[in-house]
Amino acid sequence: MPCRKINKLLVILLFASVSVALCAQTQQEAAGKHRRQRIDLSGTWGFALDRDSTGWQQGFATKPLADHVTLPGTTDTNRKGDPLTDTTVTL
Repeated sequence: MPCRKINKLLVILLFASVSVALCAQTQQEAAGKHRRQRIDLSGTWGFALDRDSTGWQQGFATKPLADHVTLPGTTDTNRKGDPLTDTTVTL
């Protein structure tokens, strides 16, 4: 009789282990479907400073821009605009 109880307990533990493993796999698969997609923006891009916030009126979004920047990079590494310092104020 004790053997039957042990066998029953082993079957229950095995079932529980398989259930937990399947649950974890399903959660990992679901998480993978909701991960953000990465888009590589490396390369040369059209660039224009918009100091007066008039870019939309001037059509910056719809026409080729005269200047260029390279990504990855910053305005400093591309030598565009004012150099950033520890006292630079941004709006």
